[in-house]
Parts: sequence; structure tokens; C-alpha cells
Amino acid sequence: MEANNGNLKQMLPEYTPPDQVWESVENRLEGGFYDLPLYTPKAEIWDAIEARLYYNVLISRGLKWAGAAAVVLCVGFFLGIQQDNNDVLVTQEVLDNRLQISAVSEADSQYEELMEICLTDSRQLCRQRDFSRLRSEFETLREATSDLRSAAGVFNRDRRLVEEHALLELKKAEILNEMVKFI
Repeated sequence: MEANNGNLKQMLPEYTPPDQVWESVENRLEGGFYDLPLYTPKAEIWDAIEARLYYNVLISRGLKWAGAAAVVLCVGFFLGIQQDNNDVLVTQEVLDNRLQISAVSEADSQYEELMEICLTDSRQLCRQRDFSRLRSEFETLREATSDLRSAAGVFNRDRRLVEEHALLELKKAEILNEMVKFI
């Protein structure tokens, strides 16, 4: 549109109205503008306008005070919360090591030793079907124990998980004893 604006100005001729046109416009404005009728409203209307203005002023002042009071209350509430948070409660919990899930399993380390013996065994007893079945069961229990350790987390607070871990370790020890019988 801006590009066409310049073209439009070039195409339209310049026009300046004659002085008579301006004089006639001026005469019409002077005669009609100053001859407007005057109207004075009744005193009741002025009283109503004044009352309305006074009411609006009161409302605006009231809102300002209410806003200021709300700000003061919010700041006081915030500072009150801040002071309450300054109190630090320190507690210490002593954990019973017997109820902890150990990170290293004794049965797992003994299983590793047994597997080293199996690798060096020339009789190939460890390759028997029953031994392989026991080995598979042990690996399954080993994986379940690892998952249980992950579920228990660092602090091992769930007594049921600790008991389940102890049962898994017992089953692993039983299977390990059966595997040793093959050697």
C-alpha cells in the first residue's frame, strides 16, 4: 500500500481552494459557534455530581488503604514463615547392621570360586545336566538378590525386603552346597 501511495500522489493534481471558500467557512463558524444557547442545570444535578465524585474519592482512598494493609499482612506472613524455618531439627538414627542387606554376598563369592574350579576341571563334571540346572537356578536367585538390593535402596528400611533377602541367600547357599557335591 505504501508503494501505491507515492504513485497516487503523483497522479492527483494539487488543488488549493480559493480564498472565498475559506472566508465562507470562517463566517459560518463565527456566527454559529458563538451563538450557541446557554444551559444552566438545576442545583440538584450539581449536588448529585458532587456527591458522586466524593463517593468515588472515598472508594479510591479505601481501596488504597485496603491494598496497603494487604501488602503489610503478606510481608508479615512471609517473614513469620521465614522465622519458623530457621529452626533446624537434627536427629540421628542408629541402624542395626544385622538388619542391613549386605552389598557383597558371601554365597556369590563362593560361587565365583566354584566356577573357577569348574573351568580348570578336566573331568567335565560341571558340564553335567543336573549341575547346569543348579547353576541356572543359582544365577536366577543371584539376579533376584540384585533386584532386591536395588529395591531396598541405600537404607534398607523395609523389614520384609531384608527378610526376603535373607531367604534368598539361604536358598543360594543350599544350591551352592548341591553344586559342590558334583566336585
